[in-house]
This record gives sequence, structure tokens and C-alpha cells, in this order.
Amino acid sequence: MANALTDFIRKRDFLVCMDSDGCVMDTVRIKHCSVFCPELIRVFGLEAHTDFITSGISRFESAVLIFDRLKNRGIDVPGSEDIAAWVSTASELSTASLQQEVLRSGSLALRKLQEWNNACNRRIQALEPTFKPFPDVEYSLHQLHTVADVAVVSAANESAI
Repeated sequence: MANALTDFIRKRDFLVCMDSDGCVMDTVRIKHCSVFCPELIRVFGLEAHTDFITSGISRFESAVLIFDRLKNRGIDVPGSEDIAAWVSTASELSTASLQQEVLRSGSLALRKLQEWNNACNRRIQALEPTFKPFPDVEYSLHQLHTVADVAVVSAANESAI
């Protein structure tokens, strides 16, 4: 696997990068339905609100949106403001960035977010490797490659890829 762009050798005038999750591979729906939401419900004790919780974006951003939506319905998730503050100010939304903020702040809510994130990572690793590219992705990438360098990129940790 290429290391970021350090191994990239330009061959064409343009570079097109496509995210693996949800653009090339049909993974987002599976991960959100099978992992992110169930673990969010379990870790934050939101079992009574499972019918309301949905997903569709970065796991950390989706947690903030879900907590905001719950708050609008009169349901408070303690410490959700710490989570929202980190999500809105972090230079990157990653496990490493979250770990640094937990160590810096000592926030219980961020520790719970870290517990949820770690549980999600474990469950993703345990999923059967049935992820497949969307139909015609190979053909589309081949066609695009005739006019541009093409890279499939991901923010996911390497073991999940």
C-alpha cells in the first residue's frame, strides 16, 4: 500500500482522489448500521432512543449531530458539549487526535467517545470481509485513468482497510 502521497509518481496533468468509504466501496451503510450506531447506543446508554438514532457521516460528527438531535427532544447526553467542542476544533478527526485530547482534557465524555471509537474499530475488524466495490467502479476508474492519475484514498486506520 502506498504511503500517503510520498510514493506517488505523477504521470498525467490531473490527480483525482476518490474516498474508499462510500464512493468506491459499499462500506458506509454497513459500518453505520452494524457498528457505529449500535456502539453509540450501547456506550452512551441510549437504548430507549434507538428508533431516533440514524447515521451517514463521519462517526465523530454523526455522534455530535445525534446528541444535538436528542437534546432538541429534551434528552441530554452528559458531556456532549465536550465532544462537540473537540469535533469543531480538532485539526483532524482521528483516533490519535481523540487520544491526545482525552489526555489533555481528562474529559469523561471524551473518554466515553474514545471507548465507543475503540469498540467501533474492534467491531469493524470483526466484520466479515464482504465489502465490495459499487457496480461499475472498476470500469469508471479505468475510464478516468485515461485522462488523470487516480488514487483511492481513505481516512480509515490501516487495519480497517
